[in-house]
Amino acid sequence: MESEGFRRLRNLSRVLRWISLSALLGLVALAAALVPSSSFIEGAVAARFGPNISATGVTPVKHLALVATIILNLLPAIWCLAALTRLFAYFAKGEVLSPRPARCLLTAGWALALVAFVSTLTPTIAGLILTWDNPPGGQQLILQLSSNSLALLLFGGLMTTIGWAMSEAAIQAAENRSFV
Repeated sequence: MESEGFRRLRNLSRVLRWISLSALLGLVALAAALVPSSSFIEGAVAARFGPNISATGVTPVKHLALVATIILNLLPAIWCLAALTRLFAYFAKGEVLSPRPARCLLTAGWALALVAFVSTLTPTIAGLILTWDNPPGGQQLILQLSSNSLALLLFGGLMTTIGWAMSEAAIQAAENRSFV
């Protein structure tokens, strides 16, 4: 017989699985729709850095480099959401203390830490792309650190630590089952 707490865990995991899957699919669809758009890129650049950061505007080469930067920025988030979707699927099936969900949590933790790192690096790369052909003295190096990035890094580290602990607990649980 399943305990009340375990039943709640499974029910919540079903909901969270659909939320994480929806977020994953939505992020991919949004990126596919908006990233190739010149008006989206130029609007995002103007909103983030101001309209006159680049002396030559967003040239086709800059556009491609910015698209590549945005895609590289999104990949860790997609990786994290995919790992969370798998994790919640395992939990919804009742598989909690085993190696597979532990690996998913570990992967999500690493991916979230990578999201923090990449989101800190992206404005710097975008600023360099936009100003590389500006006249001397017009190039800009943009460094941006935020408490959000620090929080994501710490939460990613926490998830990674819990994933490792779950892996060890799963090994112990399997060992205990072998004695019975």
